Amino acid sequence: MKTKKQHKWLSPSLLGKVGVGLLCGLMTSCNNGAKDAKALAELTESDVQISRIDPTDWYVGMKDPSLQLMVYGQGIREAEVKVKGAKLSDNGKCAIITDSDEGYGKVTIYDEKGSFIAAWESSDSGYPIDVTFSKDDSFFAISTVNTMGAVNRPYIRLFAIVDTGTKFSASDYGLYTSDDAQLFGSVVYGGNRLFTFTANKIFTLENDKLVALSGEYGAINYVNSVDDMLFMIYSDGINQKNSLAIINSKGETIYDSLIGSSVNAVSVKDDKYAVSVDNRIYIFKSNGNVISDISVDEEVLRIGFIENDKLVVISTGGVHTINY
Repeated sequence: MKTKKQHKWLSPSLLGKVGVGLLCGLMTSCNNGAKDAKALAELTESDVQISRIDPTDWYVGMKDPSLQLMVYGQGIREAEVKVKGAKLSDNGKCAIITDSDEGYGKVTIYDEKGSFIAAWESSDSGYPIDVTFSKDDSFFAISTVNTMGAVNRPYIRLFAIVDTGTKFSASDYGLYTSDDAQLFGSVVYGGNRLFTFTANKIFTLENDKLVALSGEYGAINYVNSVDDMLFMIYSDGINQKNSLAIINSKGETIYDSLIGSSVNAVSVKDDKYAVSVDNRIYIFKSNGNVISDISVDEEVLRIGFIENDKLVVISTGGVHTINY
């Protein structure tokens, strides 16, 4: 693969059976959250002990959106669930969304060693869709959707992670919703502020309420947390060019510009963000400055940061390492 470096600016569907016994699920129903609070109060440790999950990272926007997780640990062989989603925190904690025989879905939290922290089973809040951790892992938030009424009702469930000194536990912190009937497709922390996204709007948790930020977007396609910033790729509609917007922790847009037509892959590491679009790869710092503008002559399937300022690029022609 030929590359040309130019120093100028410019959720995934995780299906499939995985042997894990305590995990979690995805999407529908809710009323007042009373049963969910009870379910949280009855959290117990699982007989399954997870020691490792591979891969430890994955990328949004790949040509093939499916993902297989390899889970290691005691009791894995005896249990099977359908994994709907997974999220790793910056500090190594893991949240896994699975189906559930008792409710609409289940979210299970593990620490960085793979030990069980807590499990929440959705009885009234509907199907879990996405989950995220705060930057310091003191909170995790779950987006759900209730489809039992005349209109779909989106919810955000917020939980606090408590360190008792000998182990972690979780407690119910808040339940939030909006009159907007669109579901909250993703939840992301930008700094210490929680953001959630519908198909074309951004909401943030402010003064204990979900508040819509100004501006509408035709179609929000990708959202990533980079340092304390949010990087969002959106378009004006189907077959329209994509733009990249960078939003700070105050909800202010500090950067917004067209980047191209076809987004192939994105990757995040610390304060750096890479996006493959059309026949180029752009690498940004979290403040919006462009580190590299790389031209490629093969179709890019996946990209990923590695050590020593290098980027791994998987293309139709093979695997390549690029210095940026």
